Amino acid sequence: MSKFFYSFLILLTVTISGCGSPPVDTFHLQKKYWDEADYDNIIGIIQYVNGNSGTDKLPCYAVAASKPAFIKMVDVENFKVVLDDTTLGLTFRNGFAKKMFGYYEAMVDPYRVLDREDKFVYPRELAEILNFGMEFQFSYFKIGNENVKKVADKPNSQEVTDMIKSNIQTLIGNFNVDLGFVRHEKAFNAEALEIFAKGLDKYIRQLMTEFPDADYTNMLAKAKLMQEKAETPVMKSTLATLIELLDAKVKSIAK
Repeated sequence: MSKFFYSFLILLTVTISGCGSPPVDTFHLQKKYWDEADYDNIIGIIQYVNGNSGTDKLPCYAVAASKPAFIKMVDVENFKVVLDDTTLGLTFRNGFAKKMFGYYEAMVDPYRVLDREDKFVYPRELAEILNFGMEFQFSYFKIGNENVKKVADKPNSQEVTDMIKSNIQTLIGNFNVDLGFVRHEKAFNAEALEIFAKGLDKYIRQLMTEFPDADYTNMLAKAKLMQEKAETPVMKSTLATLIELLDAKVKSIAK
């Protein structure tokens, strides 16, 4: 075993288990914004812990030593500082956005693990990751569509227009996946469900505002299906409001 890997395992055990005080710069928490190296670091730790059946926990609110790292991981300013900076090149920002999407995908599955009672082990963390992903994807698809125009020979061609419309529908489809988590509402605790419900309401409203001419027919159908499954007052109320808004949007476009 290499000296580096041996040191990494010691650091990992101390940091995640909370059995000691981790070095101050383990997660580079002193940095205002995390970069790719910082996400590579924490995703590597998450994957290591997730792949082993020991007692170590993922970075979470319940472990004081790793709580700040989790909070930092889902800080939307980490991607906004890069993707919203127009002084940076579009190719660079597009590449960064693709990597961030990969980091987001790598977060979801480890944090959706269930306990013996079919409850999420990390309910608040999962809710915050889902909300992080929804907010991130607005920037991700915006940068992606700008890049489509940049590399196209004819940015105003019908082919490019159709591609951008298709990308927007993909974004809406991704949000439908988030809506699908409503079927797991019993696996969340009350606090996490409230966080998730607020995220759905906020970002689906934003979706309709930013893309008023998109096709929301499938999202409306998905929301209605989830309403049939919803049992908690907070989710029933959230879905009822969204269904009303989506229905009005679909009807207005159909005119």
